[in-house]
Amino acid sequence: MGESLAKTVAEVTSGGKGVAEPEDVERPLAAIVHYGWATVGNVLGVLTSGLNVVVKPTNGQPASAASPSRREPAVRRLPSVHRGSTLRIPLSIENPGGAGDYELSFTCTNLTFDGDPSGLVLENVAVRLEPNTLVVAPYDFEKLTVLIDTQDDSAVGSYEALITSEAGDFEIPLRFEVM
Repeated sequence: MGESLAKTVAEVTSGGKGVAEPEDVERPLAAIVHYGWATVGNVLGVLTSGLNVVVKPTNGQPASAASPSRREPAVRRLPSVHRGSTLRIPLSIENPGGAGDYELSFTCTNLTFDGDPSGLVLENVAVRLEPNTLVVAPYDFEKLTVLIDTQDDSAVGSYEALITSEAGDFEIPLRFEVM
């Protein structure tokens, strides 16, 4: 019964690819271990499907042929927005110290562009920060949302917004793409 249950779980988690039969069919415990490892591999495959990961057993041979998407290097995509829409990027601002509340007021101090200048290139005023001021308690965090407003005729390409605190003790570059 345990072997049957282990095989069923391995088949269900395989995504329809099927599961190889164990080499030692005479010992039920060996079959349970075989199907258990197949299930673990299937679950790890689902969890790492977006990563460039190859799982290898202890003998150094690949556990199974990786799908083409797993063999290709991961492509790092920028946050993107279509012209005429608003891009929303949430950030967490943390106060790791215990000295007291940390008050920060934010602004976009620079916005650079790389792309097709045939449209209107976004300017700093296109970047809104909500809220403008955060008070972060010790050992806590607060959410800062960066909103980037585009127009129907905005220039298409890559941008980098430099978000800084007015006191100058916080700075983060945010890259994004207008499509």
